[in-house]
Amino acid sequence: MESIKILVVDDEEHIRIALKRILKRLDCEVYVAESGEVALDIMKNQTIDLVLLDLKMPGIDGMDVLKIIKQEYPETMVIVITGFATLEIAVESMKQGAYDFIPKPFDKEHILLVVGRAIENIRLKREKDRLDKEKQDALLDLITEKSRLKTILEALPNGVLVTNNKMEVVLINPTIRKHFNIPEDIELGKNISSYIQDPSIINFISTEMNEYEGDSKEFKISDDLYLLVKKNSILAKNHKFLGYVIISVDITPLKKLDQLKSEFVAKVSHELRGSLSTIHEQIAMVLQDLFEDPEFKADKRILEKAKQRTRVLTELIEKLLDLSRIESGKVYVDIKEIYIGEFLSSFFEDWKDQAQIKNQKITLELDVNGDFKIKADPRALKILFDNLVNNAIKYTPEKGEISIITKRMDNKGIVEVKDTGIGIDKEELDKIFNRFYRIRNEQTKEISGTGLGLSIVRGIVDDLGGKIEVSSTPGKGSTFRVILPLLKEEDKK
Repeated sequence: MESIKILVVDDEEHIRIALKRILKRLDCEVYVAESGEVALDIMKNQTIDLVLLDLKMPGIDGMDVLKIIKQEYPETMVIVITGFATLEIAVESMKQGAYDFIPKPFDKEHILLVVGRAIENIRLKREKDRLDKEKQDALLDLITEKSRLKTILEALPNGVLVTNNKMEVVLINPTIRKHFNIPEDIELGKNISSYIQDPSIINFISTEMNEYEGDSKEFKISDDLYLLVKKNSILAKNHKFLGYVIISVDITPLKKLDQLKSEFVAKVSHELRGSLSTIHEQIAMVLQDLFEDPEFKADKRILEKAKQRTRVLTELIEKLLDLSRIESGKVYVDIKEIYIGEFLSSFFEDWKDQAQIKNQKITLELDVNGDFKIKADPRALKILFDNLVNNAIKYTPEKGEISIITKRMDNKGIVEVKDTGIGIDKEELDKIFNRFYRIRNEQTKEISGTGLGLSIVRGIVDDLGGKIEVSSTPGKGSTFRVILPLLKEEDKK
């Protein structure tokens, strides 16, 4: 097998020398570069499998080098090494596609452990790619070559389980046994429910995939184990269904990192919100005192701007707190059966008051066939529709129109929020649900916002097992369509 090629990128010579000496022990070809520019030149002429990348360097910043590598050489693995290790840098590195993160100063054993694991993954992927090329009839060939694949399956860090079309297990590896506490002595050939006891996972695996559920789902096995379970149908050349491949990935470290991040954001946001509220109220009191005094006209403008900025910051903090609550599951603690039309009607007058400030017309049109029920936490549902309706009001000019429409289609409940606002360009539609993304143009520059509202909306809709769609015409308006699963008894109506 072709040797692994590693590139060390660090502006400190002694670091480059030390890493090269350590990595030579792994029987790899090691290249070194003192800057991002030199590293990218080397990669143009050499196929590099693994990059050890320092973040703080002169010239091109390490984070920019990481982005370029993942964009131009997506198969190359990157391990970030930095002396400025923080939670934020670690999270950002992982978001940009880094395989792992090593803080300086480091020791030889840590380097060998992390790099050795990366090399093993590279070799396993090479072997998998080779096998995929040789074997197109995945399940049948996997079974006939079971002895040949045994070593690879046992070395995989993720769990693998294969079923036939009767949901009988025909292949299983040690990792998935560990994930689901499957006894070593249980034989192959039994129904999958004999191996995996959690009914929610069995239901996910055995239910036919659809556009709302997708082919992967997170499960909490215990307080110390979170799994991402993926399923893929195995089809013959004639498209006959042969079974499933189930993969389980341990995402516990990521979940714990998310939890730490959410707790940090919640704590900081809570402290800031109190201070900003006090400042906002004090500015309002001062403005009230200066209301009719022409001598302080210039001061009043400055204070008005300060008041507006504190309101924007307070809104941002509220959104961050909402995100924190969603990620920690704190908005899903009071799950109830909710009649969606009745629920929307209870908040309609509040939305109407907001719309009247801009002389807008807002209407609520309920399904003519009667109300329908969904299962959700009322607080999460209010956050969802508050964001959609408030956005419609915000981005619709004075005397515009906003409609909230409910309808039933098959086994789904649909809520549409339509407006006659400024609309969204086609190329922006895929980006508007990203965190902190805001459309920047002449029409929006005077409209304040956080760029978090639609991200929160999509997060809640996903957690409810639903889907959100958007259509828009610039200059004419937008329609946001929330599609949610109905309760089972509602499906029959």
